[in-house]
Amino acid sequence: MAIALPGLDQLPPGPRRAFVEALHVLYDAAGRPGARVISTAIRQDRSLRETVSHETVSATLRGGSVPASFAKVVSIVIVLNRMSHRPRDEAALLDEFNVLWLATQSSTESEPRETAGEQPGIPSRPRVERMPPPIGFTVPEVRTVRIDTDTTPLIVPRQPMPTDVITGGLPERNAHFTGREVLLDTMRDRLQAHPHTPLVLYGIGGVGKTQLAREYIERYAGDYSLVWWIPSDRAERARAALVDLAERLEVPSRFYADQTVAAVINALESQRHRYILIFDGVEDDEIHDLVPSFGGHVIITTRDPSWAHDNSTIGIEISDFDRAEAFQFLRRRGSDLPATEAEELIRAVGRLPLVLEQIVAVRMARGWSWAELVQQISKPDQTILSAGQPAHYAHNVEVTLDLAMTQLGTDNAIAAVAFEMFAWFGSEPVSIALMKSGVRGEVSAALLRVLRDPVQFPKTLADISRYGLARLNSNTQRVEVQPFVRLTLRDILSPEARERARQNVHEILMAADPGWPDDLTYLGMHRELAPHVLPSELISSRKEAAQQTVVNQIRYRYLVGDHENAARLAEEAVTTWKQQGLLGPDHAYVLQATREWANALRAIGRYREARDLTADAMERLHGRAEFGEHHPHTLAQAMGYAADLRIVGRYREALEVDNDNHRRHVLVYGEEHGRTATSRHN
Repeated sequence: MAIALPGLDQLPPGPRRAFVEALHVLYDAAGRPGARVISTAIRQDRSLRETVSHETVSATLRGGSVPASFAKVVSIVIVLNRMSHRPRDEAALLDEFNVLWLATQSSTESEPRETAGEQPGIPSRPRVERMPPPIGFTVPEVRTVRIDTDTTPLIVPRQPMPTDVITGGLPERNAHFTGREVLLDTMRDRLQAHPHTPLVLYGIGGVGKTQLAREYIERYAGDYSLVWWIPSDRAERARAALVDLAERLEVPSRFYADQTVAAVINALESQRHRYILIFDGVEDDEIHDLVPSFGGHVIITTRDPSWAHDNSTIGIEISDFDRAEAFQFLRRRGSDLPATEAEELIRAVGRLPLVLEQIVAVRMARGWSWAELVQQISKPDQTILSAGQPAHYAHNVEVTLDLAMTQLGTDNAIAAVAFEMFAWFGSEPVSIALMKSGVRGEVSAALLRVLRDPVQFPKTLADISRYGLARLNSNTQRVEVQPFVRLTLRDILSPEARERARQNVHEILMAADPGWPDDLTYLGMHRELAPHVLPSELISSRKEAAQQTVVNQIRYRYLVGDHENAARLAEEAVTTWKQQGLLGPDHAYVLQATREWANALRAIGRYREARDLTADAMERLHGRAEFGEHHPHTLAQAMGYAADLRIVGRYREALEVDNDNHRRHVLVYGEEHGRTATSRHN
């Protein structure tokens, strides 16, 4: 939908209106594309330094705000100009917009009025209280920035860090910070709209919460006279950081540290400073007592979602990279990375920032090419997972996961046992209904107790989520664990725990199996099982129920049209089961899986392979006394054999096989049975 130029009642004359009017000239010439179209075009243009969210594009065109970074303006202007039917010289155009943008930054004009009744489609915005500049703080002059059109535009802060600003504890900024534009804009909006309410950034471990908070400081440090970073994994560390701040605020030290901390909080709440505090990595509930109630901005990063659901805070869940961000992240660390190999890497390890950092660190440590890395990472092992230290993270994936598992085990030992299972589930989210099926299986006693307890089981999942080990989606009733985290979990578990977890997953999958899938009533549970059969190594189980579950899954894939995966699962099952130590080549499950394998191959046009499999199976069925020509497996296999004959044009032979097969169906099932009807149709 096109965005109209705001009226004078919405955006009065002044520098901001001049900027927006000039932008609308470009916008009209470009055909008035949608904000999402503009944002996508910016993201796809790799010559542009800054991406811009569609929310920011829309707000800029509506006059609601002007980007604090000129690099964002550059991206919008260049894309609109290139969409125009008569594009202008980019260098001259950027010079004009640089002047207009700088005027908006130095202007003291009031914010435009935005009310729902004055212009449809523009939501009302809460009034934001402006804190007065602190005593002794001078707003710096706006610098004129020359844009060199021969280079990529640089990020230009809205205002530089004041020389007398109080700072402390800031971690090193990630020079390769990628994407997250929507999140940064949202953080800015929330802090401006709720200046006295702590903003909680929460999400699973390794998702980049700390780096996001650090990047926010990098971009908006000029708004504050005090920037203080507070490590908050333990209350003692947070108190120590606030005691250090006392000296910088010239707050007299007290005999007890708690008294000094209280004095610091009082000083902050006096509003002598425009402050922003970052409580990073919060795990201790005592941190609540250390957060000022008003007077400035507070950002809290934590793995525990309960902090964001407190009435005294506002929260933003931080997810992993989207596909474009993950691709851009890898490309920034190796411009020679081919798109196909980038896709393979992302598909194999997921889009968690910490994981991608570790992948890059592993490549650098080993001196591998991208192709070698893709090859090695497809079968990760202990050595690969622990090699290399990712930049801008305190630990690699293995250490981070081990620490979180240790903390979870101390707090809730049963939750740790439950989380072990995710080492053997697939990378797709696991449904809670599937896990609850374990009550009908022979899972370990501790897990069985928690699965049966309607109070304890939800608490267990909540604790796993609270420690940042998984993402619990209450709407879809699924638990998501990152692919690389799942593989790393196998490495850090003891042999006993690893085998216990594998057996528990096998029992859950066997208990959840609803049976032969030709009855379409139960396809939903078959769908829940499907992503976990191969990763769990269910094929290697010696239990008959496991083998039947695998055969049912092959059939399910065939029925829903997933023929490639049906053939893949069948091939792996038949190859594994043919070993004499397991089932042997003449076992009923091997022959049944072979029939479904041939069906899948036929469906994807691999006729010769299907014919060879069927002929071999027919010979084995007729040659074994326990089967014979009237056995259900023999009757079903004969249908496939006749189909193979028809495919190669041997119609008379196919008709003879089908006539004989129909006669035997009548003898075994009777005239009215569904299988007899199918045979008669053939």
